[in-house]
Amino acid sequence: MPLSQTYLKTIRRAFEEETNIEVKRAMIAVLMQINEKDLKDFLNEISFDPNPKVGRIGRMLVDLQGKYDSARNEINNILKDFNEIRLMDNLYRLETIKYHADERIRELLMKRLKAHTRRIRKPVLKKRIENILVSIRQ
Repeated sequence: MPLSQTYLKTIRRAFEEETNIEVKRAMIAVLMQINEKDLKDFLNEISFDPNPKVGRIGRMLVDLQGKYDSARNEINNILKDFNEIRLMDNLYRLETIKYHADERIRELLMKRLKAHTRRIRKPVLKKRIENILVSIRQ
């Protein structure tokens, strides 16, 4: 379900206070819905997290947001054929890629998501995909 920016700020504060690494890792996926500026700051912050598991996720997401080949390969891996479960599991990665600096990546993401949108059965997933498409168009 798409979350409000206010609620996401609350989750981010809770992320800072959380001590369980597995809970923090799960919170990262939710926090990928924050606005573009806050997302870049958050990704830079978690990239240098002292916990290797959190830092690894942060560095992977920074790569997806900034490197052309990483983003293109990830889009192709996630969306090569329609699989609703794979799409749900990797939605946080697509949420990161939607703010990619390269217009070609955003266009590729939009094209591939549009091709699968009509086949999505879960209304919550469909709404999240629609929100990604709206973000790309802006």
